[in-house]
Amino acid sequence: MGYSSETPDAAAARDASAHELGLRTVAVFEAAKGFVVLVAGSGLLLLVRRDAQAMAERIVEHLHLDPASRYPHIFLQLATGATPGRLRLLAFGALVYALIRFAEAVGLWHGRRWAEWFGMATGAVYLPFEVVALVRHPSIEPVVALIASVGIVVFLAVRLKKGGRHRRT
Repeated sequence: MGYSSETPDAAAARDASAHELGLRTVAVFEAAKGFVVLVAGSGLLLLVRRDAQAMAERIVEHLHLDPASRYPHIFLQLATGATPGRLRLLAFGALVYALIRFAEAVGLWHGRRWAEWFGMATGAVYLPFEVVALVRHPSIEPVVALIASVGIVVFLAVRLKKGGRHRRT
């Protein structure tokens, strides 16, 4: 049998460091989601005084996308029903969502227990939707989203179950 010269304190410190890295990785992921939604919401505000449908058609054409395929079709449908009030409301919703993601990311970055609970709960909320998306449209995107969400939920659940043993002092 091999003998490790690592002391129990060193092993605990290494384990705590790995947990902190995992937690910060989740924090960066949540902040990135908030940033993407914030950018999308800002883009919606740019459409308020323009013909949203015509602009959406130009974007789809410029990117050489098939307007009949799934995502471009959804994009064009949303643009068709866009009113200035609806665009402002969607942009406001995007801002609120982004602020929630940013608050969660900061809490996770600093190892706050409330953020771990919140992250686990919000990650679990996405799971049924991701399973439905995978069943309806099997492709790599829903698989990656499902794996990421399950990974985050399990990671945070394990951290919460272990309690304060991996908390920063």
